[in-house]
This record gives sequence, C-alpha cells and structure tokens, in this order.
Amino acid sequence: MNFMGISTGTALQSLFLALALATGFGSDAQATLLFDRGLPNENINNTAPNHPAFDPDRSNITWGFADRIGSGYSYPLGDDFSFGIAGQKYLVDTLRVWAVIGVANTAATIPNNFWQNFTLWGGQVDSGAAGLSAVHSGPTNGSDPRIKISQVTYVDGENYWAEPVQLYRKIWQIDFTGLNWAIEGGQLYQFFVDGNGFTSLDTWNVFPVLHASNAALSGSPSAGADDFYRLLRIKQGTPDYVGTWNSNNLGLPGTYGASGLSGRGGWNKSSDINVQIYGNLFPTTNPTVIPESSSVSSLLGLGVLGIGAWLRGRKRDRQP
Repeated sequence: MNFMGISTGTALQSLFLALALATGFGSDAQATLLFDRGLPNENINNTAPNHPAFDPDRSNITWGFADRIGSGYSYPLGDDFSFGIAGQKYLVDTLRVWAVIGVANTAATIPNNFWQNFTLWGGQVDSGAAGLSAVHSGPTNGSDPRIKISQVTYVDGENYWAEPVQLYRKIWQIDFTGLNWAIEGGQLYQFFVDGNGFTSLDTWNVFPVLHASNAALSGSPSAGADDFYRLLRIKQGTPDYVGTWNSNNLGLPGTYGASGLSGRGGWNKSSDINVQIYGNLFPTTNPTVIPESSSVSSLLGLGVLGIGAWLRGRKRDRQP
C-alpha cells in the first residue's frame, strides 16, 4: 500500500520507532542481550604446535573475501538472526562482531590501518539484497561514538592463532551502537559488515575479516547457528546479490552462486559468524495502550491521527 509516495509499511515502521524513542525505549534504555553467539570458549586454536591447519578439534576460524582494486564490487560477510515471536517488536541498540587482522606474514595491527570505515547493512532475509539498507556507517579512527573498537582475547587469554603463517593475531571487538534498529519478533534478519578494503596486497581489496566458529565445538552459546554464514555482493555501492556459504569442503553447498563461486569450501567443518545483539523489547504491540504524554504528543503531533484517519478511510474505500 502506498500513500503520497510512502508505503504504509514504511510509515508504520517509522511510527513504531518514533513511539519507542518518545517513550524512552531507544538507546538510553538499558539494553539486554537478545541474541548470543559470542566467541568460542573451548577448542581454541590448534591442539599442538605445528598441527595441520585443518585440526579436527579446532572451533575458531576467520573468513574474509577480496577482489581486485577498481572492480566496483565489495563482498562483505555476515549472518542471520531471529529472536522473539510474531507480534513482538524490538529496538536493537548494539550489534557486536569480531575481526582478526593481518596479511600474509605481517604482524597484527589496528583496524584503522586496514579499513577507513565500516558499514553495517541489515534487513529481513525474505527481502533479499534489495531489502538491505545501511543501518550505520562511519569511520574507524575513533571519531564516531557509534562505532566502538576494542582489543579482546579468548577466555583463556590467547589471541587468534593463524596456523598457515604461524603467527598470533589480535582480535578486535567491533560494536555498532546507538542503532535504534526496529526488528519484528519471529522474523529472520541478516546483517553484513563492509569496509573500505586495504591495498597491502598490491592489486587486491580485502574486506572485513570476521571471526566465526563451529557451534558443536565452541563450548559457548550458539544462538541460531545453522552451519552457514552469509555473503553479500555490492556493486557500485548497491547490494545486488546475497546467499549462504558452508565452510565445510565436503558439506552441503550454500545458496551463493554468483561470481563463479560455489557456496562451499575453506575448512574441514561448518561455521557461523560470531555475533551478539543487544536491545529491548518494545513493551506493547497495541498502540492504544501507550499512555499519552506531552513528549509523545509533541513529537508525533497530528501525524498519528492523520495516518489513522487515512487508514480508516482506505478501509471504507475497500468496502463493497
């Protein structure tokens, strides 16, 4: 349904967000953990020095894609999530992922030396690439208070062991905060983390390298783990293709089939991107029980009445 060039779905979603902010359920509210697939606690790194990279018991891994500089494409990684039940509405305040940085035999360094900015893309899975929008984008140099980057370790104090190059690499926690991302309970959403690729490999852009783990070996909460992560293709700044990827060389292929890729491969087991999501359940799904207040009235004015009257008019127009 469309009204004055704006779909009523978009209008009502914006109305929900305005009501949430006006009644104190935005970023200032105490966010709770809604979705937990954090870093693994067990089977971290390899079980013995110089053990083959395909250690059968290792739980932790990282993934990232690259393309030639000037191609016009980027390939950010991400995954999917869902929480709550149909009819519930949430405001997501923070989405947290982890990145591991390093190229070939170089020592680990800070994210700002590799990516000038990060962009968080998000949307419902059913809407595909066309339904994705930039939830937030900003620089990585610390000037954006809504992108917080900090160094962390595993629970045992270790860094990430990159077996092929025999180096430990630092783990960086990336928090996108203050998002006020409106989420429908019971719906499957997807997210992706993009960034300006660095040029340390001469002709290649490398996109954010995200931490992932095998759910069965992680020893930590693995909400929504399904043994697939997601890969997005962005052409000239516009998302145009998305699919799933199975890191298990012998596993069931994912749905990603663009750019000559098969949707499978890279490791000897499946994995999911590690992510934690914080936010709040909006207290009601029935706007009529939201108490009137001067703040709500002043923020929304006659807009709520106007939308309600128009919707009632539309219903009458459809009556036989």
